[in-house]
Amino acid sequence: MEPAPHSNQDINTAENSLSKEQHRIALKRGMRWLAVGVVLMGLSFAVNFLLFHTETSFTISMYLLTSAGLICIMKSMADILGF
Repeated sequence: MEPAPHSNQDINTAENSLSKEQHRIALKRGMRWLAVGVVLMGLSFAVNFLLFHTETSFTISMYLLTSAGLICIMKSMADILGF
C-alpha cells in the first residue's frame, strides 16, 4: 500500500510563506514607527532642555511631543509583536 499524498502540506507551505511576508512587512512598518517615535521623544527632550531656563511656557510642547512619541512607539510595538 502506498501512503496517501498529503495535499495539506502544499497549503501549509503557501500560508507559511504568506505569513512570513506579512510579518516582514509589519516589522519594516514597525521599525519606521519606532524611528518616528524616537525622533519625537528626542525633539521633546531638546525643546524642554532649551526652554527650561526661559520664562516661556513649554508644557504644551512637552506633553504634545512626548504623547505623540509614545503613541508612535506603542504603534511600533504592536506592529513588531503582531497585535
